[in-house]
Amino acid sequence: MYFQIAIVLHFIALSLLTAGGFGSLLLHRALAAAVRQNSPQLPGLAAAAFRLSVAARIGSVLMLATGFLLAHAMDWVEFKMGWFLAKLTIYLVTWGLSFGLALPAASRLFPAIARRAAGEDTTAIIEASLARLALFHALTVVAFLSMVSLVVYGTR
Repeated sequence: MYFQIAIVLHFIALSLLTAGGFGSLLLHRALAAAVRQNSPQLPGLAAAAFRLSVAARIGSVLMLATGFLLAHAMDWVEFKMGWFLAKLTIYLVTWGLSFGLALPAASRLFPAIARRAAGEDTTAIIEASLARLALFHALTVVAFLSMVSLVVYGTR
């Protein structure tokens, strides 16, 4: 029963991470276009992007926690499997990218958008933040596809 609960929680965390991550990825282009066009939709898009990024970060923390619950439920046997260790390494790298690249960029982007609405020229900050977020999204898509490939390969 412990394993079944852990796997359900892990899939709930995966759903939250995926929704927030891919939602942010899809919204990034619209947000960048709205910034460049000074669209009246910008505040709503920025608020949605912020909420999606929070969902992704919460999901990423829960994925790690529930992953350890799963490993415990299976007597840590995964830690002897090369594919699992590779997947965990990629996951931890993406986690570092999330908190080291995306979070700082978003922390600069959203206040800069608000200051821009008040008349301040924050174009350089906004463009740099959007570029960092685009890099983050590209790297995490590659990481996600790599992790899925490792799971498919490792569990067959």
